[in-house]
Amino acid sequence: QLRTRPASLLSKRGTSGTLVSLKANYFILESHSDWTLHQYKVDFAPDEDLTRRRKGLLLNHKDILGPYMFDGTLLFTLMRLDPDPLVLHSVRKADDIKIKITITRTKDLVMGDPNYVEFFNLVLRKCIASLNLQQIGGNYFDIAGKIVLEKFNLELWPGFMTSIRQHERDIMLGIDVTNKIIRTDTALDLLIDISQGSENWEERFAQAIVGASVLTPYNNRIYRVDDVDFGSSPLSFFKQGNKRVTFIEYYCTRYSLKISNIRQPLLISHPKKSDLLEGHSNNVVLIPELCCLIGVSEEMRYNVQLMKHLEKFTKIRPSAMMNKITAFMNRLTTNQQVKEEFSLWNMKFDPDLVKFEGRILVPEKIHHGGGKTSDGKQCAEWTNNVLRNPMYQSSEFRNWSIVYLQRDHSAVRLFVETLKNSSSLLQFKIPPPDYVGIVDCLAGTYVQAIEEIMSTRSPQLIMCIVPNKNAQRYSAIKKKCCVDRAVPSQVVLTKHLTGRNLVSIATKICIQVNCKMGGSPWSIRIPFSKPVMVVGIDLCQDSSAKTRCFGAMVASLDTAYSKYYSGVSPHKSGEDLSNDLSAQLVKAVLVYRKCNGFLPQKIIIYRDGIGEGTERYVLNHEVEKIRASLQEIYQPELLQMAFIIVTKRVETRIFLNGNNAPPGTVADD
Repeated sequence: QLRTRPASLLSKRGTSGTLVSLKANYFILESHSDWTLHQYKVDFAPDEDLTRRRKGLLLNHKDILGPYMFDGTLLFTLMRLDPDPLVLHSVRKADDIKIKITITRTKDLVMGDPNYVEFFNLVLRKCIASLNLQQIGGNYFDIAGKIVLEKFNLELWPGFMTSIRQHERDIMLGIDVTNKIIRTDTALDLLIDISQGSENWEERFAQAIVGASVLTPYNNRIYRVDDVDFGSSPLSFFKQGNKRVTFIEYYCTRYSLKISNIRQPLLISHPKKSDLLEGHSNNVVLIPELCCLIGVSEEMRYNVQLMKHLEKFTKIRPSAMMNKITAFMNRLTTNQQVKEEFSLWNMKFDPDLVKFEGRILVPEKIHHGGGKTSDGKQCAEWTNNVLRNPMYQSSEFRNWSIVYLQRDHSAVRLFVETLKNSSSLLQFKIPPPDYVGIVDCLAGTYVQAIEEIMSTRSPQLIMCIVPNKNAQRYSAIKKKCCVDRAVPSQVVLTKHLTGRNLVSIATKICIQVNCKMGGSPWSIRIPFSKPVMVVGIDLCQDSSAKTRCFGAMVASLDTAYSKYYSGVSPHKSGEDLSNDLSAQLVKAVLVYRKCNGFLPQKIIIYRDGIGEGTERYVLNHEVEKIRASLQEIYQPELLQMAFIIVTKRVETRIFLNGNNAPPGTVADD
């Protein structure tokens, strides 16, 4: 068992705040079967990659199997099959090929086993299939209710995310509203657009498509594109069983699809961790012509008109979300086929959203400079509090440089004066900058200007005024300032130099600059009786190389929690990460002692970037490595450390009186 709280703490529920009655997007599973289930692994030879066909091939033997559930790989039965392994045969109707089906027992499941809940999810997915919804990944979409945005070549598919899980007291079904954005153009359309009139079209296409997700309608699967094979085409051969076939022949025979462009390159998708665990180690080769682009590209995000149009359909009111979820649950449980399937497995859900008690905390006081305080608001918005008071800690700002297009010289001068006036209200002095005008807005021009500045002077900060949003230029500026030259930087759009909101924008930029110089705009009192170091750890995967990740860590160094030690390290395995994080934490603790004269008496670590189901691995490797390394410093005292796993991608929605629960709401029941 994972130790989730000290042994002396009998309850994790708090007492402060105002009690309220809350609802969440969950339905309690009131009754269910508790029979012993037999789990089997099912293999097909030759292999069949379509789950619906796998299910059809196995369905021919339902009289032998008895009541069962099958997800395409794992089979659950009420009776033990004999012999083990059990070998069956079916004929695939698409090509009249005889398929060998091998069913091998893996283990028996009893109620309480984590895999038993997965069985309930299988029953649920089978029931949802009877609602004529399209399954893509683990979610279900209503194609009949799709919204077509012809002007933007997009389709918006409304759908639902569902999952049955074991919670503290009950097994519950969670339902959340989701959408899938499908672009009506294919990866081949993107290739054609890029290749027209461009010499380096291969490089540009690879940059645009690698890392993107595509949908293949012939099997309703989503793949991540990891590479482009420009040396191959649909006419290339590959080995299928004992013979060699072209991709054109394969898709024609297997899916009755005709490929028209025979010169297009091939897209490569590497196997995911789940694929490797199932024994699928080969790359998936995709045809651009057969791949629909999904999601919103970086360029599309900058289209204000498009994003506002999408928000009309994707951002719905909490009350409307509750109605959608409840209506979907009612549609599911009143379907005759579903009722029969649930009855077979003795499954019954509460028809109403789960209700529970929560607490709304009192807003904290905001501490400003000069000993001033202001009351926080329940909406957790205190921008005006900060703008109207001196900053908590102001850094000493002596010199800086500003890089801008020469044509904007007058606007830049006016903007700097506004910055200086705004900073005086915050009791943060901004000196006159060194003005560096450039002739064009190319990324290389900005990088060259920054290099010349750093070679001739030592500014505390470089501000770059750019005409528009451009990811390549922004990345080049940040790489130069963060990696090559290690100087704080601030990027500002030209449109923010003028306008009626100039003073407000200038004030917010002053606050950002002060933070980058080591100052603090505000603070709150955190009621720890002893010095506590708060640590944040996250993991980021390199979009250009899936095998490489970066672990980042920040650790507080003062009681105001405004100064931090930080460290970043690349790694290729979980063991590398464990070693790097423990080493970084040791450095952070030593820096803390150097700054304060003593070690932090307690350490609280917030760890993000952990996949579901890997908690035990993190405990046995990462946490133990960190604990052992820190304990050597704390000897002979006992290290007091809490390791908290943070999950940001959650489907839980908490409601209060038909609205979203306000900031400060605690659900700890």
